[in-house]
Amino acid sequence: MNKLIRYFRVNWESILVQAILLQILLSAVFDGNLFLAVIVTIGGLAFLALIYKMIGLFNQSQPPLRGENVAFQVRRRGLIFTVGGQPDTVRTALLRQKPEYLALICSDRTEDVANQLREEFDFDKEHFKKELIDPYNIDEIRAKTWIILNWLTEKGLRPEEIVADITGGMTTMSVGVFSATEEKRIDSQYIRSQYDEKNKPIPGTQEAVFVSRYSGI
Repeated sequence: MNKLIRYFRVNWESILVQAILLQILLSAVFDGNLFLAVIVTIGGLAFLALIYKMIGLFNQSQPPLRGENVAFQVRRRGLIFTVGGQPDTVRTALLRQKPEYLALICSDRTEDVANQLREEFDFDKEHFKKELIDPYNIDEIRAKTWIILNWLTEKGLRPEEIVADITGGMTTMSVGVFSATEEKRIDSQYIRSQYDEKNKPIPGTQEAVFVSRYSGI
């Protein structure tokens, strides 16, 4: 069921326009029912306008991000994250980039955060991968990153459809993931934020920037 929901979430426009509205319109034209064809055309356009309006209102309800957020402007099917104790930056990226596949690299201390994110964004086992690492062992982190990259490749993703976000976790985690993705020429990004006195990101101050970029060059 989760896989079906994810498919509709990604492909709803083509399903609505091509599989439903276009088929009804063609059927009406072939049957000579021009009145129905006009109604379907006008009604379909109005319905699409309503959907896009609702999407716009939903996006406006999210805190606006400052800067150009160039890393968020590139569509990704697969996201890799280093997971720290604060899941807010991961949430921000998932809400903005809406990937099909999610991979989390975490330690035993942040595994609960990784599990929470999976449940919150409803990723099934076909679209989710979690790798536990020793945050002080860069060789292990690199090896687990290669496992994830191979998994995404087996799922049919091209290098330009993948990005590694190295914002969270310990510095050694970010270094290990970054060095592995550099060897595979995979893009990496970082979400910088301003923090309040409790060391939590301030909504609206996040800015997604590239650390390395190979796609689109």
